[in-house]
Amino acid sequence: GTARIWNVETGSAVAVLSGHTGKVNSGAFSPDGFDVVTCGADKNCRLWSATTRTHLLLRSHQDQVNVCCFSVDTHKVVSCGKDHSLHLWSDSGAHIAKLEGHHDKVTWCTFSPDNTKIASTSKDMTVRIWNAVTGKQIALLEGHTDKVRTCLFTNDSSRLVSCSRDGTLRVWDLVHAKCVKIFNGHEGAVRHISMSPNSEKLVSCSSDKTVRIWDVLSGECIAVLEGHTDEVIACDFASDGIHVVSCGKDKTLRIWNLETGKNIVLEGHEKAVQGCAFSPDCSKVVSNSRGK
Repeated sequence: GTARIWNVETGSAVAVLSGHTGKVNSGAFSPDGFDVVTCGADKNCRLWSATTRTHLLLRSHQDQVNVCCFSVDTHKVVSCGKDHSLHLWSDSGAHIAKLEGHHDKVTWCTFSPDNTKIASTSKDMTVRIWNAVTGKQIALLEGHTDKVRTCLFTNDSSRLVSCSRDGTLRVWDLVHAKCVKIFNGHEGAVRHISMSPNSEKLVSCSSDKTVRIWDVLSGECIAVLEGHTDEVIACDFASDGIHVVSCGKDKTLRIWNLETGKNIVLEGHEKAVQGCAFSPDCSKVVSNSRGK
């Protein structure tokens, strides 16, 4: 499997990151844009320089690694996988902690904006909150009725949004560890979500082939973006709050302009595109696939 870095303006691939021996499940830029972390079915994470393409190998998982990402200060990486665990790493590749508590594969992990917490989701239908320094679990959020796919924090780190195969998005109050809002609208499993920089809008994508934009405060769906011809697997809000990228089983990526409603299609992967993310300056997109 490979990961690719794309130029957003031209739609062309500017780098191919090869090294994983199986499908690449996830890829993300560091907040400063200098590094990329990827992970995959080969049980490994790889920490790449976005400029030199050299990388460090991060190895501790006992099964395929589903997701990996950087902390906001870029000093840590967290990964999660099919082995029910999360692993915390330093940006030098040193292993810090193993986070255990989920009873099934862990589908997502992310740092809070204040770098104090990590959130994870799982096939066990729960969301768990962890201390980002010690790796200890500090909250358990229950309410989804099927596998939870993704979660993300609001800018002030006080709330969390999750999405699930049950077709809903849920907003959680982390102070009281309870659900305060449920978003309904997708006609299939919700695969992924991303939040606008000001935390006012959410983008979600689904097996129903659509991408939806939501008002966080009201819970209303304010736009439905159609164009993908198969299940949409991942999506990401750009830091400009105007552009959204999505990708899926139709082997394409689409970059949507929310002001004009137009989109451009990026083609090059030979199999389903599993993930996509903007660089911090919105000039590039990194994507990953089962194949080339």
